[in-house]
Amino acid sequence: MPRSNSADHRDWTAGPAKHAAAAVLGLAAVVGIAWSVVAGRDRPIVLTPTVQGTPPSHNGAAQGPDTQPSASLTRRVNINAATMAELEMLPGIGPALARRIIEDRDTHGPFQTLDALDRVKGIGPRTIDRLRGLASVE
Repeated sequence: MPRSNSADHRDWTAGPAKHAAAAVLGLAAVVGIAWSVVAGRDRPIVLTPTVQGTPPSHNGAAQGPDTQPSASLTRRVNINAATMAELEMLPGIGPALARRIIEDRDTHGPFQTLDALDRVKGIGPRTIDRLRGLASVE
């Protein structure tokens, strides 16, 4: 049967139903944000670019000719309690190293110092130096 252009076959996105759908989705977003705040969920770890010795500019660019880029966290990653995803956010730590860190931690117990990470295959002095200031062993 051919479709007619009568009022019975109007597109729902052209009428009041689209406003109801937008209201429901907007309300769901507000409720989700409120739930996150009220439930006291941990804030995510955020890496933000900075330059050693100088505050970040409005665009995160270096502010001097002889500056060394580094990263700062809103909080340090505790190597002894971090999840695989948290470990992967650290510089020089990919999925394989994160898995090895967790396996070593489970097998040999918590790391006493950050330098103790050298017992994990694939982690050397350079990687440990990159982690200083970003990770802890609390």
